[in-house]
Amino acid sequence: MIELRHENRRSSLARAVAGFVVAAAVTLTASACATMESGGFTVNKDPTERAFDEIRPRAAFELRCDQSEIRLVVLGVDGMDPAQIGASGCGHRVVYVTTPSSGWVMNTESSRSED
Repeated sequence: MIELRHENRRSSLARAVAGFVVAAAVTLTASACATMESGGFTVNKDPTERAFDEIRPRAAFELRCDQSEIRLVVLGVDGMDPAQIGASGCGHRVVYVTTPSSGWVMNTESSRSED
C-alpha cells in the first residue's frame, strides 16, 4: 500500500511537470506566431507596432502633417524586426532607420510623393 501511494505521487508529479511543459510550449509558440505583414515583409508584431508608435508623431512633425494622415511601411528588416520604415503623408515621404545609440532617426530629406 505504501508503494502504491509513492507511485501515485510520482505519477501526479510527472503529470504536473508534463502539463507545465506543454503550457510553456504553447505560450512560446503563440508568442512566436505574433507576426504581421508590412511592405512585403513578415515582421514581429510587437517591435513593429512599438516602432510605428514611436515614428508616427515624429513623422507628423517633420512632414507637417496630422498623425492620422501618416502611413508607415517596413522597408527593411534585421531578422524579423523592422530596420527601415518609410513614412508618407501630405504629399511627402521620408525613411527612418534604427541605430543602436539613437533609436529611430530620419535618414532622408523629405521628398514629394505621388500618394
